[in-house]
Amino acid sequence: MKKFLICVLLFTLAFSGVMFAKGGIAVGLAATFSMPFEGDGGSPGIIGLLKLPSLPVMLGFGGTLGENTNFYIKADWWLYQGNLTGPLGIYAGVGVYTVISDNFEIGGRIPIGIYFFPLDFLEVFLEPSITVGIGNIGGEGDIVFPTVGFVGELGVRFWF
Repeated sequence: MKKFLICVLLFTLAFSGVMFAKGGIAVGLAATFSMPFEGDGGSPGIIGLLKLPSLPVMLGFGGTLGENTNFYIKADWWLYQGNLTGPLGIYAGVGVYTVISDNFEIGGRIPIGIYFFPLDFLEVFLEPSITVGIGNIGGEGDIVFPTVGFVGELGVRFWF
């Protein structure tokens, strides 16, 4: 598992390093909280965010520590983005995610975000999303379908 995480981190850094030279990107960090609709409580975590000008998605790489330690990857397509008033706006989209822990989960998500630009390059956002997936792949016991949950993110993105 450590080797896999190190490979993903190195790939991300190498790929993003090439893209930084092109400009027009966003990098960010968010605190997360995920909770299944059924089962035991949720998990706090942290996620790094990356938007490249050559890709139409907001990428996220993160995880949680503690009782439910995992690694999380997401890709969201913003289908709607508009201003509510002044620097305050909203977006909505669809995405995919995977969670890697002692088993594997994959699924889709519907993010809806509210954002605010206190500075031209700094975005503060709140993004709740609903997730639906297939879980416990490769784990002990049966595969679980559907896994339905909630993920909330509160964070910042820097736009270049």
